[in-house]
Amino acid sequence: MTKKGSKTKPKKQKPEQLKIEGTGRIDAIPELDKAGEAYREARDARMELQEDESAAQDFLTAMLKKHGLTEYPYEGTDGKTYKATLGEAKAKVKRVTEKKPAKSE
Repeated sequence: MTKKGSKTKPKKQKPEQLKIEGTGRIDAIPELDKAGEAYREARDARMELQEDESAAQDFLTAMLKKHGLTEYPYEGTDGKTYKATLGEAKAKVKRVTEKKPAKSE
């Protein structure tokens, strides 16, 4: 388990490999190469965020268990109310919305 506030070390970006004329794929389509690379970078960034989210979820789970709670309402930094709930294995956080009163006829 990671400690609160700890983050994974950012991976160093490798410089783009030099392209030497006359080498490489003959049938390469530069637009597709760029599109594939853009997707790969976005996927890698998402996976890094997923690791941070998982560590934060593990920490929240541990804190709820430590305090013997299965639910904990709190106000987020955005001013909205949220509720942390301890499930069977992991904690989840959902925004609390005010229920509208039912219309009476």
